Amino acid sequence: MNEVAEVTTPERLETLAVEIRTIQENARRIMLTSTIAIGERLAEAKDAVGHGGWLGWLESNTNISERHAQRAMRMWKEYGQGQQQLFGKMMNEEALVELTTVQAEILLGIKDADERAEFIENHDVGEMTTRELQEAVKAKEEIEAAMKKVQETLVDNRALLESQGQMIKTLKEQQNLLGAELHAKKEESAALKSQIEEMKNISLETTVIEKIPAEVEEELATLRDKANRAAVGEHMSQFKVHLLVVRDQVKAMETLAQTMPPEDRETAVNALYKIGENIQDGANKIQTS
Repeated sequence: MNEVAEVTTPERLETLAVEIRTIQENARRIMLTSTIAIGERLAEAKDAVGHGGWLGWLESNTNISERHAQRAMRMWKEYGQGQQQLFGKMMNEEALVELTTVQAEILLGIKDADERAEFIENHDVGEMTTRELQEAVKAKEEIEAAMKKVQETLVDNRALLESQGQMIKTLKEQQNLLGAELHAKKEESAALKSQIEEMKNISLETTVIEKIPAEVEEELATLRDKANRAAVGEHMSQFKVHLLVVRDQVKAMETLAQTMPPEDRETAVNALYKIGENIQDGANKIQTS
């Protein structure tokens, strides 16, 4: 031991450290590439023996468990059917040689191959610990999930705004129609009132009539009835306009409240209950008046 210690200089120790790291690095690379190469051959054998004979063949001809075989075949499927040279076949990205088998398996959490390649390119994966890599992949997944949720919310809000816009357009068209109907009722009422006034002012030329003829009284009664119904119809048309406005506004508020956060939704619900109470109070006053 002392003899070895005497000839082992600091320079030799540094050389030994470099050689150890190099051997470790080569072993790490060989482990991953070997797993991929084994996965390729397992996949070929599985196709050859068929589904029914696969597990029996695996047990009789290898010392690989079904779980590890599935893992190796997946590594081949994701990393081996492509680009970088190994055993005369092509494999994935150049950065693949910097990965350990564990790191390569963690990166399978990124489903899309192009996104996985971009992630490897943008991160110094070879220098990351297993935990650091797991956290980085998880953070990527969480960011993508959050962005997807935001996009879905934007789509839902856009659809809601379009629906409300169409509702407002329909309401305006209904208001215009009811406004035209109300105007027509007013003109009809004015015409009937004018006819009644003309009938009242008819002057009898020479003969004093002590009693109005029955046909005249009947015509006057008909005109009065039409005038009364026209006045009632005018009021009802105005009521319908207000009723449609209230109904559609309540429906719009109900739709909007359903998209609010729970704390705001409760306030909106209470406000809608209050509106309902006010309408009920108004109906009770009308009944008792």
